[in-house]
Amino acid sequence: MNEVRPKWAACIVYYQDQESLGNLLDSLQSQSLKPTAVFITDNNSNQSPVLGNFPFPVTVTKLTENRGFAAGANTALRNAIKDEFEYLMLLSQDVLLS
Repeated sequence: MNEVRPKWAACIVYYQDQESLGNLLDSLQSQSLKPTAVFITDNNSNQSPVLGNFPFPVTVTKLTENRGFAAGANTALRNAIKDEFEYLMLLSQDVLLS
């Protein structure tokens, strides 16, 4: 029987730490159940995220001012919901999944 794999999105709030963000994206890539998409909110960093090639699409929304974690999270979550994702994981850029 085929296994049903849920469509889910990772929602990330980013601010000026490319190394941590890269490590998080790598850890998402190493999961047995990878996200279907990743939505990143850049909280008006001077250091825009540099993204590599991943097996999932990554969308970055840059805010014009740093509005804090909650506003950044709401932006990423709204974008995922607008794209009809039902399952969401909210992450800070310094999280690593094992």
